[in-house]
Amino acid sequence: MRPHLKCLSFATATLFSLTAPLFLSPHLSLPAVAQTTQNRKAEAEKLLQMGNQQYRQGKFRQALETFQQVLMLCQQIKDCSSEGTTLNNTGLTHHSLGQYLQALEFYQQALAIFKKIDNRSGEGITFNNIGLTYHSLGQYSQALKYYQQALVVIKNIRTLAKVS
Repeated sequence: MRPHLKCLSFATATLFSLTAPLFLSPHLSLPAVAQTTQNRKAEAEKLLQMGNQQYRQGKFRQALETFQQVLMLCQQIKDCSSEGTTLNNTGLTHHSLGQYLQALEFYQQALAIFKKIDNRSGEGITFNNIGLTYHSLGQYSQALKYYQQALVVIKNIRTLAKVS
């Protein structure tokens, strides 16, 4: 490296180290900014487990809040699989609260993600949950349509498993 470039590099690095904290949001601490994708993924997985536990305990409102946090993390780190799972679980939670139309909205989002990433298992589970929701709404022909789609996906998965 040329001598004048070394000075420039050193001066730039020094200036940056002195001014960098000025660019941080007042709401973020330095460790939060430095947090790695792996840490965020681990945090999302931990929160997802917590949300699932809250759901099983019937703490549906808390579960919805927790799932919302998971969704934000998954979107930040671009973890589509976990995002789809969380959307599906959010749909289940809305279903349990009797909020069937909201449940369907979350299921449709989950289904789109599962199709995009070719997660056949996620698709099958989501088709089944959509069927369950239409059944709860008394729309039995619509429910049957989704149950049949779930069945096709599950049969395809089993066929692929036998071939492997």
